[in-house]
Amino acid sequence: MAREIVWDQEPNLRRVEVEVSTAAGELQLSITAVWDGTNWWVDVTNVRGESRTVRVYRQEDLPAVADGLAVLPNDGPRAAGLTALLAQVAHCYRGEVVGPDMIAGRSTHVVNLGRSRYTGTLDVDPYGVGGAADRFVWVDIETAFVLKDELRDEAGNVIAGTTRLVTQIEYNEPIAPERFQFDLPRRIAVTDCRNVECD
Repeated sequence: MAREIVWDQEPNLRRVEVEVSTAAGELQLSITAVWDGTNWWVDVTNVRGESRTVRVYRQEDLPAVADGLAVLPNDGPRAAGLTALLAQVAHCYRGEVVGPDMIAGRSTHVVNLGRSRYTGTLDVDPYGVGGAADRFVWVDIETAFVLKDELRDEAGNVIAGTTRLVTQIEYNEPIAPERFQFDLPRRIAVTDCRNVECD
């Protein structure tokens, strides 16, 4: 089970806090990622293994450290609407609006993106589906933010563990500048990946 909180401010500031717990609610992993406009800081604490790593990257490098779109830095302006959003993913997906729905109190378009047409090699297949799944997204009608995302098998069943759901969202709320600053932890070495490739 995972809990994720995201603070986002255009054009290139973001903070993501993720906590991964067992089914019994025991915290296993904590991730904090901060994009401060120049650098991408990633702080990963393995609670059960009692280990902690902190890395810093150039913001434009976008390394694949964590699975999921929400922990990646902003990659440009938000889509201006559903048509623009579908155009952004047209190289991989063919979207079809299949109905309306409400998510987190917001009106959304439910979009069946179908199966990915990506023909390259996937370095990571976290759900073990090998591309054989249809992706459904729920897009906020007003802002074009994706509020829900899930994969479904050939029978239309949701693949366990693939649903990402926004449960609360606030737009245009002031965010304290400190939220986008990364405080270096004491007595923890920071791996600087800004000018070298890190594993």
